[in-house]
Amino acid sequence: MDDFTPENIFNGDETGLYFRCFPDKGYSIKGTDLPGGKKAKDRITVMLCANMSGTEKDPLLAIGKSKQPRSFPKVLSKLPIRYEATKNAWMTGIHLREVDKKVDSSLRMNKRNICLLADNCSAHPKSVSLTNICLKFLPANTTSIMQPMDMGVIKNWKAHYKSA
Repeated sequence: MDDFTPENIFNGDETGLYFRCFPDKGYSIKGTDLPGGKKAKDRITVMLCANMSGTEKDPLLAIGKSKQPRSFPKVLSKLPIRYEATKNAWMTGIHLREVDKKVDSSLRMNKRNICLLADNCSAHPKSVSLTNICLKFLPANTTSIMQPMDMGVIKNWKAHYKSA
């Protein structure tokens, strides 16, 4: 890993986005309760990935339940993000392996090597043969204090999403 520069060291992590949720907090007159209902549980999984210097960001990967959402164009490649579908909108090991192979193929065409830091999640495949990606896993139970995406990048991205 000594020959990798900050531009070639990437970190990726996935997070759940409850896109139909109402705010948890709000203003009300003192002594009155805010009316509420059941929380919406419609979610997508979003994977954010960027290099250590922040100069390069991979296209956002969103995983939803629907194979062809009505609001999306008929040709999903026209989207500015990568979209995939699984039955419960969760990242799976098979799914992530396919994404890694696509990125590895693209890197091979560009004659580029990167190091990808990932957390030790059970959905992350440990035995995948990649030629241009050096896959390194963070130690178990340390991602909340060591993983760059958990150090505020995901929180900042969600804040921007909710403010739009």
